[in-house]
Amino acid sequence: QQQQQTASAEDGGQGDTATKGANKNKADTKNGRKGGDADSSKVDEAKSAGSANNSALTSYAYRGYHEMAWIINRFAHVARLHGLVDVCISSLTRIYTLPNIEIQEAFLKLREQAKCYYRRPQELQSGLDVISNTNLMYFSRGQKAEFFTLKGQFLAKLDKLDDANHAFATGAQLELNSPKAWAAWGRYNDECFCRNIPDTTGAVNAISCYMQAAGLSKRPRVRRFLARTLWLLSQDNANGSVCAAFDAYTGEMPTWYWIALVPQLLAGLDASYSRQSQQILLRIAKQYPQALYYALRTAREESLIQRRQQTPAAESSTADAATSGQGQPVPAIDELMPKLKTAHPLLTLSMEAMIDQIVHRLKPCPEEDIYRLVHALLSDGLQQLHQHVSQGKTDLGIIDAIVSNTCRVGLSLPSGAIKTRFEADFGSVRNMDLCEYVTKLYQWQQMLRQAIKQRPRKLMLSLFSPFLVEFEQQKFEDVEVPGQYLRLTDSSDDFVRIERFIPELRVVLRSNGVLRMLAIRGTDGSIVHFSVQHFTSRYNHQEERWVQFFRNLDAAGEHDRNTWEQRRIALHLPTIVSLAPHIRLVQEQPESFSLQDVYDKACLRNGTPEIAPALYAVGKMNELISQLPSIDAASEVLFEHICQTMVPASLLQDDVRMHAVSPMEYWLYRENFTYQVSASIALTYMIACTQRAPAKLSISRATGNICLHDLVPTQATPGLIHSKEAVPFRLTPNIQTFVTELGLEGIVPFAIYKVIQRFTDVEHLLRDFLDLYVRDELIHVPAVKSLAAANPQALAEMCERNVKLIEARANQMVETLPPKEVQDKELSPMQPLFRLMTQAVAPSNLAKMDFIWAPWL
Repeated sequence: QQQQQTASAEDGGQGDTATKGANKNKADTKNGRKGGDADSSKVDEAKSAGSANNSALTSYAYRGYHEMAWIINRFAHVARLHGLVDVCISSLTRIYTLPNIEIQEAFLKLREQAKCYYRRPQELQSGLDVISNTNLMYFSRGQKAEFFTLKGQFLAKLDKLDDANHAFATGAQLELNSPKAWAAWGRYNDECFCRNIPDTTGAVNAISCYMQAAGLSKRPRVRRFLARTLWLLSQDNANGSVCAAFDAYTGEMPTWYWIALVPQLLAGLDASYSRQSQQILLRIAKQYPQALYYALRTAREESLIQRRQQTPAAESSTADAATSGQGQPVPAIDELMPKLKTAHPLLTLSMEAMIDQIVHRLKPCPEEDIYRLVHALLSDGLQQLHQHVSQGKTDLGIIDAIVSNTCRVGLSLPSGAIKTRFEADFGSVRNMDLCEYVTKLYQWQQMLRQAIKQRPRKLMLSLFSPFLVEFEQQKFEDVEVPGQYLRLTDSSDDFVRIERFIPELRVVLRSNGVLRMLAIRGTDGSIVHFSVQHFTSRYNHQEERWVQFFRNLDAAGEHDRNTWEQRRIALHLPTIVSLAPHIRLVQEQPESFSLQDVYDKACLRNGTPEIAPALYAVGKMNELISQLPSIDAASEVLFEHICQTMVPASLLQDDVRMHAVSPMEYWLYRENFTYQVSASIALTYMIACTQRAPAKLSISRATGNICLHDLVPTQATPGLIHSKEAVPFRLTPNIQTFVTELGLEGIVPFAIYKVIQRFTDVEHLLRDFLDLYVRDELIHVPAVKSLAAANPQALAEMCERNVKLIEARANQMVETLPPKEVQDKELSPMQPLFRLMTQAVAPSNLAKMDFIWAPWL
């Protein structure tokens, strides 16, 4: 005789019956459900006095119903993930038709139902009733803890804060090792602190909960908790109560996941939480020295440069303090490097020797450096020329800033024939007009380009650095291939070490400069190519931070992404490793090309200069202004004429077709390129990344993947991340032609929606990282930094405004119209996104873009 006990869950007037005992609970795994066959199990003791322990036979009769319950729950779970809440709820009601289900399935059903209600603000009370009316007698402690955690979330949404805090505390007490319970309680305290920032009680409690959750969890989403922890530490008051809460944590420190925030930790060495940052960095230095060494070395050199540039007053005060016998405190960053070298002497010696060789032996030659400077002057001249033309000015005189930059370049040139010729051509730069100035600079650029092309494109590495060629014999300890820690993997066990440097050094000529390309063979036989970039811009660390921001976002939502999304709309971000303040390694593909390369090849074939469209627009503008009602109308006429006669819209399409082996390969390449263009649009628009010149889109010749360079936000005014450009993102005629009309109307909006949806669907995901990164972005602006020193509250308000702007742009790309409006007005559900695309492809808007942006390309 089979004995059963049932647990009833009162849920909207209906009950769930669950059989406890016979079968073991079945668990869901990544590949499906693995159910265990249990021959027999013990039945609970009877409640009546004097009854003995009875054995129960395995319940094979209900096995089919158990499988059906699992299928229903699984289907409902997938429906909820796809946003089909009604389908999820209606599917879950089918479980009531089953005569018998397991405790685990009853728990999953109730959890899915509660999560559906949680996503609908008008049904929060219904979801709370489902949880409150559930009989928890037969559930495990972990399941009870999750129910109380869900109850706390519902109560917090309903603004019943005291009851919510009690529910969260109960959930954490029921299962002390539940990271979900600690994370939810931390989120509640975090939100309480954000409502009343001067009171740090919420921040203290949030840090305690976040650190508990981070110590218990071993998943990539831990980085969200650590990012919030760093931001909360930056909000500490004069009493240091938040930092004290961090110091009070004695559990396991997730050192591996702190690696993703190394730049922020190094910046924190100069903040109020410097001691806490130093402790974390010391842990990283001991366990993962190669994850810290490059960034620490660069930050230390930058700190030394800043100290050398101190004002005379500061130097005199330092001397007075030394005379009086009061020693100056040693900066925290200077204490870290000796400790790292002491812990790993042979490794740091090998890494320092390698970096020193790359920095000092692979410098560009004088002609290559002059080529870079001339390109910078040419870009400034074209930008200034467009400003004059767009404002309808007839006076094309050169402004003082361009004159001073030109004189500075002339003084920096080495003595010789090049300097003499430069002084002869630009000695009277003040008397030139902009057209003459730009034309001469273009001639100089072409002259230097021809001189560089005549040199060998492949050089022997031994001519520059014999040490690197013999690195496998010179090193004292194995060194890993740089940049692997930036990938945010789960461990470093599979990291590839450097076997040797390929003895061939490639010289790559690009429109904006000349690069030396190093190739490194790893211990697994792979070859990784790095370009050595000298004299990088002042935005280099800014770019590294925002690339890291998108990597953290991508990794945080990776577990919810299917294989199709991982392959089609994967984010291809550059791997950047700083070696010195103005020198870095950037991992690249040798066969990649850019839109600017396609245009340069076309101009070379046709024998036309690259600046011909700009000069044509300048020459015709005054004539058209007198014939047309406005400058904008004249610009639009010029833009359409340039697209029809000077820059065909099929340049990119023809270039790809020429390299494609077969029509099938061309079709697959175009499809993948369309998805990648969509991903680049989503990222650049979300953070207001402007000035997307054609050279900044690096396209893989083999796959069509797009790697975004200079991915940094634009500040319309100091402290305001906003774009003033006429177009929201780059979707120029050549991209439109290659993607085709079908791609523009089908793939592009869908892929943009999917990229942003995985950031916005996870609650609080964007804000978890944005609060930290936006503050880090603004604090590096000199005007904002001085304001923050005088008024910290102004910095907090500025950060909040920018975070809301970025969230608004993200939500704009995933906004959908209600079904009734779609049906009545015959619009697309994604009409807000289509409006943005219409602005991006409108000729009237493209015509307003400057010559460097090249709207016709």
